[in-house]
Amino acid sequence: MERYSYSQFGTSATKKLAFERAKIIHKKLIEQGISPSRLQVVGKTDLPPGIDTKQPSWLMRCVVVEAFSEDKN
Repeated sequence: MERYSYSQFGTSATKKLAFERAKIIHKKLIEQGISPSRLQVVGKTDLPPGIDTKQPSWLMRCVVVEAFSEDKN
């Protein structure tokens, strides 16, 4: 799960905000019964995939949930 909070300046405060927002979503998913071991949290300040600065700013603040699997070889 990646939480984006875009800032053209990429400040440490913005990075912290992105991570804190991601943790809130993480907590809510756990409350819904998802095992914490199945979740990874990342806060990012770059633009989300497929979004550029010409688009509305609300698109730059989002949560991206991706399925992944661990290679246990």
